Amino acid sequence: MFTPNRRCFLLGSAALLTVRPANAGASRVTFPVLLRTQQVDGASVATSAFIDEQMARVADVFGEHQLAFEELPRSTLAVGPVDVVTRADRDVFGAHLTPKVINAFFVRSLMDVDEPGRRRMGVAWRSLRDPSKRYVLVSSEAKAGVLAHELGHFLGNGHSRVRNNVMSYDHDEGVRAFLDAAQASTARRTGADLFAKGELRRPLRKAP
Repeated sequence: MFTPNRRCFLLGSAALLTVRPANAGASRVTFPVLLRTQQVDGASVATSAFIDEQMARVADVFGEHQLAFEELPRSTLAVGPVDVVTRADRDVFGAHLTPKVINAFFVRSLMDVDEPGRRRMGVAWRSLRDPSKRYVLVSSEAKAGVLAHELGHFLGNGHSRVRNNVMSYDHDEGVRAFLDAAQASTARRTGADLFAKGELRRPLRKAP
């Protein structure tokens, strides 16, 4: 069950993450996101605190560019693999998508499908069974910025070689990750296309 915290406030049946003041002149764009957690023996593989920290990083990284994420009430998923090893495992989640929102699933573990034995922290995945279905998987072993990284992929950004960029693999301990202006523009363009195609819905209500 979703519990609001100081980074969120209730908006009917949804919660909207507040973000810090953004660059002047940019219009605010809000993306709907649904977070679902796998369960093992009735217990979620990711704690509320773990997910809160992931979402706080999302708000921090995207917020300065006037990009926000409207979080729907969190839920659990009692079907599908909790340890995601193969491409087929990843594809299973495509059968459990909520339409017109960004779907993100928290799993116990995630393995590299190209390098057997290598653990992954997250992936933005396009179903091989149905390429129209895209979603995000995040491991319970992930560092705090992984969800932000995968949402960056979902919104059209590739990897960066710039150290401490949210789309980079290279980060200094304790240094804030960032999204640059070009990456923010890519996210806006990708989002505009998803809204225009009806693949994402507009926010239920506007933030005050």
